[in-house]
Amino acid sequence: MSDSSDSESSSTPPKKVPKKGGRTAKKKVQEIELKRTKVTAVVKNAIGEGHKADLAKKLTTNKFSALTDETTDVSTIKTACVVVRYFDNDAQKICSVFWELYKIFKETGTDDVPTANAENIYKALMDSFNIRNIPLTNMIGFGSDGCNVMMGDRDSVKTGLLRDLPG
Repeated sequence: MSDSSDSESSSTPPKKVPKKGGRTAKKKVQEIELKRTKVTAVVKNAIGEGHKADLAKKLTTNKFSALTDETTDVSTIKTACVVVRYFDNDAQKICSVFWELYKIFKETGTDDVPTANAENIYKALMDSFNIRNIPLTNMIGFGSDGCNVMMGDRDSVKTGLLRDLPG
């Protein structure tokens, strides 16, 4: 084995360093192979967080409506999905965008697991905006199915919103 660069340079051509955004770099990205678990992690922790930060910035300056619905999946985990609808100044149109998917029943390992009552659903909804410093005064609308927990006249998510955001 030799440290001589003469023998290497004569047998192999020098490697081209791809320019940023160049054709070679794009081809390399296309050749990347990732399995489902890694792709899920990249989307959730990198792409998803970047998208959420961009959306949060828009919601801090724009009025929006929150739309939510609950579901129970095949493994009997109850979750709620939140979609926000707002006018996007950049796109010059009304956009409906996924905001949050949260578990209604927390996995705590203790006996004090919260139930899917209006208070806990309301708290989870508000926390999803408060964590990102979204002014709740920007929320001008709320939509959901007609169940009592969400839209009832007493102790519902709707009454919580009317109480805390009367405007």
